[in-house]
Amino acid sequence: MKNLSYHLTIWRYVLIWLTVPFLCISCYQNNDEIHENTTLHSKEVGKSLPKNMKDSGILLFSITEVGNTNPLNNLNFTLKNSGKPLVDMVVLFSANINYDEKNDKVYVHNNQSVQHLLTNRQKYLQPLKNKGIKVILSILGNWDRSGIANLSTERAQQFAQELKNTCETYDLDGVFFRR
Repeated sequence: MKNLSYHLTIWRYVLIWLTVPFLCISCYQNNDEIHENTTLHSKEVGKSLPKNMKDSGILLFSITEVGNTNPLNNLNFTLKNSGKPLVDMVVLFSANINYDEKNDKVYVHNNQSVQHLLTNRQKYLQPLKNKGIKVILSILGNWDRSGIANLSTERAQQFAQELKNTCETYDLDGVFFRR
């Protein structure tokens, strides 16, 4: 099993290594170079862009480990010619699907870091949305019997409703399932 995990990890790095040049080539083909903003002014954060689609049609996800990274860092990277954000969707890594044995149900569990961002969404998430960046909540299994593949139709519907409620409560654009 350890050997299989090692090979899967290697293949993930290979896939990333092969993908990154194509993302950069696409940006350069459109004569839209990537640059980093050295400062981010508060006036810029509040502005809203109507559409975030790049000419290339390529969408870039930033899966942000929120335990030690501020998701607003994604605002520091824009395309030089258009001024559009480099990142199209920020995935907050990660909430969990957990099993409540006492009540025999699955539920969304937010760790302290994820909950802090959701509770303070006006400060940490709204500036991303104002720039046209979608904010997605990652859902990760938590080493119990609550995995998505283990759910009955009824429990899957119940969990889907909880995910919907979470997205509506915190004005999120969707969920991202991570195994």
